[in-house]
Amino acid sequence: MPAKPARKSETQTTLWDETSTSIERVPARAGPQRLHCGAVFTERFIQYLTEFWIANHHQNEDLVLTFEYVACIEGPRAGQSWHKLHWLPPSAANPGEQFLFDDSPCLIPRQTQKALKNKTTHYHQSQIQIT
Repeated sequence: MPAKPARKSETQTTLWDETSTSIERVPARAGPQRLHCGAVFTERFIQYLTEFWIANHHQNEDLVLTFEYVACIEGPRAGQSWHKLHWLPPSAANPGEQFLFDDSPCLIPRQTQKALKNKTTHYHQSQIQIT
């Protein structure tokens, strides 16, 4: 008889001290979630982050998922913005940049938090949308 697949919580790699008060926990629940930094993540975006982490963390076991967003307000790129999901070492995380989305760790740098303040991040039709 084949072994039962592990539940997500059993496969989770602990990268941070999860008892730390500097980690913002964002539980899975219906509707958009406002983070302490003022960014709003929709339920679907949080679900996407969690699914992305589950699908890819085994290839990146010693790294933490990182979500970055940049919006240029001046210079030749004024009005342009871009975002990316990538993996960084846990040592790159500073207090206040660590989040647990439904038990999936994610680093959101301060610059990204500031740029996302009062913006909504959503995932729709295979694209991250920030409005």
